Amino acid sequence: ESLRVLQALGYVTIKPGKGAFVSETAAETQTIRPWYGSEGAQYDDFMEVRLVLETLAVRLAVERATSKQVRELEEVHSSFCEACENHDLTKLIMLDETFHLKIMACTGNSLLVNMNRQLLKAYRVYRGEYFVNEKLYDRAVEPHGRILDCFRSGDANQAVAEMESGSRAQAKEKTAPPESSFDLSEIRRLMEENSGG
Repeated sequence: ESLRVLQALGYVTIKPGKGAFVSETAAETQTIRPWYGSEGAQYDDFMEVRLVLETLAVRLAVERATSKQVRELEEVHSSFCEACENHDLTKLIMLDETFHLKIMACTGNSLLVNMNRQLLKAYRVYRGEYFVNEKLYDRAVEPHGRILDCFRSGDANQAVAEMESGSRAQAKEKTAPPESSFDLSEIRRLMEENSGG
């Protein structure tokens, strides 16, 4: 189960019949620490930038999304609800990320998508820690549902308000990830245990 969570977070690549390996994404994550801590940047700074990107993205996405893209968001949300009900942490993490990535893709703005991709690497740690809290399963579905309703109604202003509200609520639930969250030694230890080495 631990390796499945690490795979969902992008740290591990599992190759059937060969074992589990630190993914290239995990190696890149090591470079996040200097960026994240550069010039005194704090966790709140990171969350503020994420809030700006996601609210801009949801506004553009609601205005630009095709009916096919809205259906794809609905499918992801349906799977997200099911994973939440089943307390399937691995799927929940992957589907939460997928939901937000699809919103970014709906913008059609490649620069915004790229900026988000850079923040996403750091955010994966937070997302994994956020969903480990059992109390949050009950509150995970509703914000996505309200955002999806805005896509259906075409209400970009309300979508921004919902994204902002959801992000602020998450920020209140979670403090900064501990420094050890960016340490890959625990991942390597789990991989060695799994491979018998």
